[in-house]
Amino acid sequence: MNKQTIDKVKQFKGKKILVVGDIMIDTYLSGTVNRICPEAPVPIMDVEHSYSTLGGAGNVAVYLSQLGAEVYLYGQVGQDHAKRILKSDYDWDNIEFIGETLGDYRTTTKNRAVSNDNQIVFRWDDEEIRQLEDFDKDKLEQVLNEVDAVIISDYAKGVVTHEIAEFIIQRHDKVVVDPKFGPWSHFTGAYIIKPNKKEYEDLGLNSDVLHYESKELNTNLIVTLGKWGMKLGRKDGMTTEFVPTEQIDVIDVTGAGDAVSAVLALSAAVDMDLLESIEVSNIAAGIKVSQHGTGHLCQEEILDSIMDHFVEDRIFDLELGGDKFAFDNLIKNKKVVFTNGCFDLLHDGHIELLKKAKALGDILVIGLNSDESIKRLKGDNRPIQSERVRAQVMASIKYVDAVVIFDDDTPLELIKTISPDVLVKGSDYRMDEVVGYDVVTDRGGEVVLVDLVEGSSTSNIVDKIKSE
Repeated sequence: MNKQTIDKVKQFKGKKILVVGDIMIDTYLSGTVNRICPEAPVPIMDVEHSYSTLGGAGNVAVYLSQLGAEVYLYGQVGQDHAKRILKSDYDWDNIEFIGETLGDYRTTTKNRAVSNDNQIVFRWDDEEIRQLEDFDKDKLEQVLNEVDAVIISDYAKGVVTHEIAEFIIQRHDKVVVDPKFGPWSHFTGAYIIKPNKKEYEDLGLNSDVLHYESKELNTNLIVTLGKWGMKLGRKDGMTTEFVPTEQIDVIDVTGAGDAVSAVLALSAAVDMDLLESIEVSNIAAGIKVSQHGTGHLCQEEILDSIMDHFVEDRIFDLELGGDKFAFDNLIKNKKVVFTNGCFDLLHDGHIELLKKAKALGDILVIGLNSDESIKRLKGDNRPIQSERVRAQVMASIKYVDAVVIFDDDTPLELIKTISPDVLVKGSDYRMDEVVGYDVVTDRGGEVVLVDLVEGSSTSNIVDKIKSE
């Protein structure tokens, strides 16, 4: 992930998404359990609070709304509490229900009793599975012409028929399908089909070579693997790629698949690369499973998590093979600018230097003095901040593309390794004082001295703090 990933996620807001599928209601009764029923060995719960929220395809719509999308929701509901929740009980921002209301239909409701320690005591379902007999083709076609992406959310309750699936896929090129049961021939040609591992392997398919099935279905197959991440089989049928996720403490997996569907659709809407969209979806799922119930998704949390990954991905140890490979790939065929320093307490002079340096090329690399290097140069009282903290601060600055920590007194060996096209230092140096001048100019590069902000330095800041 990179800065472009962050820019793409910010573009989620305002995208128009159609969700077609089985709308449900999730009802929660919460209370205290501290005794056992005398009639049977079951817990007694004193109910203290109850609430209902949209579930199934409705939950996908809620996540999309929370991420800033404008959502059209198509499905079928009865003249019951589902209708009330959709129309009055909640103010669902940016969700427009365009589905069918059936007078004699019972909307699927999943009821959960949850104890005070957030454990589900029991669950009971009230549902009527009814095949969608007909759908308003003109209405759906009009919406399909307006939206940026579509999610088909199939919970096998009757809405997602072969006819409606084929109708949608023929009319939109960015359809994300979350299927329940196979075979999936009626989803052929969808942009993404996203089963979980069990749903995929229940069809007798091998998730290690899912690219074969991707080619057969003319789709990008993404199989979710729970806490391990996801696998991608591209529609060209060439390879199966594995995208791991970070190990986190799982509190509740409810809604994780819906979160992935929502983010995959929004990623498609902003033309995000497939692997990149899977990484962002992994992040969204991780946020979700760390919450109780269906929880909440917000753009800021996803952006914060991406930024954490982004910062770490910009700090390199060139002694490590993997880091060296990634760094070489980053600077390949780019005009590389290099500057170095301690960057102990960041100030306006540093920012101005970095801004001017970045403008001189494509990639700005920072050589950062290690803690031991600074101690040798400035004494035992420096640095004020550790090299790890300084590296993370520098990597989070928008002008900086890479940070490399070096342990020598000068960056000469690092400059020889990187071979920058432009070497930048402040105007308080003379050209003949710049370490690496000969190395860079002998290879056809240039050395640039940029004007400094007068009076700005870490030493001045430290002296002022001491004097006050």
